Amino acid sequence: MILNDLLTQRTILFDGAMGTRLQTLGLPPGHPPEEWNLSHPAEVFQVHQEYVDGGSQIIETNTFGANRIRLKRYALASRIRDLNQEGAHLAREAAGDRVIPAASLGPTGEFLEPYGDLTPEVVLDTYREQVQILRESGIELFHLETFSYSGEALLACQAVREAGGEVIASF
Repeated sequence: MILNDLLTQRTILFDGAMGTRLQTLGLPPGHPPEEWNLSHPAEVFQVHQEYVDGGSQIIETNTFGANRIRLKRYALASRIRDLNQEGAHLAREAAGDRVIPAASLGPTGEFLEPYGDLTPEVVLDTYREQVQILRESGIELFHLETFSYSGEALLACQAVREAGGEVIASF
């Protein structure tokens, strides 16, 4: 298991920010970074490679907001498979056999009932879809990051566990 192996080490060094690094390479503010997996793959790969060269032991896919709910805001929901597959491909290519690629999963950006309109079933299905694509693309480790509501993070965790992946979560 990936996590068991990692936990035997004293320090685990992750990569850093993806979106802000892409902004330094020209990503316009407010533009979804995940779209650059398709339109600017060389820049996404460059960021991954810089983290690998800098000593990261884990690099994360550029898929933080590549779930159907978040992508819908940008009229990209129909590209969910392409965006996640290419995000996994770019990270795995940069990682080679030197580092571990992990999928970045972020919150949907919407509120669950009773504070919003999303039901837990819709959120779980949303994460199941994204996780399944990433698992099919060779990703085993998932980093659930910047969740502010533990209930949503638990649904994402459930989707990962159902798909046979391993989870690291941060809030």
